[in-house]
Amino acid sequence: MSFLEDLEVLEGVQKAPYLGIIYGAGGTGKSWLASYADTPFFVPIEPGVNLIPAKKFKQSPQTIDQVFDCFKYLLKNHELCKTVVVDSLGFIEPMIYADVMETLPAGEGKKATSMSDYGFGRGYAKSMEYWNRLLKGVDALQAKGLNVIFITHSHHKNIQTEEGDSYKVIDMALQSFGDYSVPELLKRRSDWVLYVESKTKTRKVKNQFGGTKNIGFGEPTTIVYTRSTSQFFAKVRAADVTQVQDYYEIDIHNPETIKQIFNDIT
Repeated sequence: MSFLEDLEVLEGVQKAPYLGIIYGAGGTGKSWLASYADTPFFVPIEPGVNLIPAKKFKQSPQTIDQVFDCFKYLLKNHELCKTVVVDSLGFIEPMIYADVMETLPAGEGKKATSMSDYGFGRGYAKSMEYWNRLLKGVDALQAKGLNVIFITHSHHKNIQTEEGDSYKVIDMALQSFGDYSVPELLKRRSDWVLYVESKTKTRKVKNQFGGTKNIGFGEPTTIVYTRSTSQFFAKVRAADVTQVQDYYEIDIHNPETIKQIFNDIT
């Protein structure tokens, strides 16, 4: 049959498995937040995932091929969960670079020892093939009805304006080399991106020199942002975005505050 003959018309909202991304600084509760997704299963790449109260593999993948093997296992055993959590992408990136350097000569048969050995960004261009393959794995998991959440760390990066001014923004701590930008690839492909930040209340006290200084007190507050600001990127595609708050404050003693986020964005 031709594409035209195959066309069907649907009405109303069509629910489908999502790809979500949670990023932020270390220790802000990204993995903990993801553990409240619907029936999660963690692919434990980063140390510490063993402390998350959810299903996970006993072994941590050590190479990019082993990461893909984890995806293959979950494709065959998709009844184990409803959400696959990959924790975290920052540990996958060096696996990709290692495989690129193992398989792609730097020139004249010379083996690369770092990504800088490749001229004109050729190594970074090659690495994008791995990221696209990872996203094809996401497509396959979604075809089985599974949601996917990627977790990664954040960092500050400089942005240069046309006028020559520069300022810092918060972005995913992943490869960003010219056109070979993993954060931009993931932002386009994802259904939602949450930026997580931990804030501590401060108060001014006098110092020994007669001035004042800020000191922290109380328990840190975890804030989950769903919409972009001039400082960071966040987004949510939802059936009714008017029901999604710009940010959510999480109370670690009240899991309902976390569940509410997933109820609203999915």
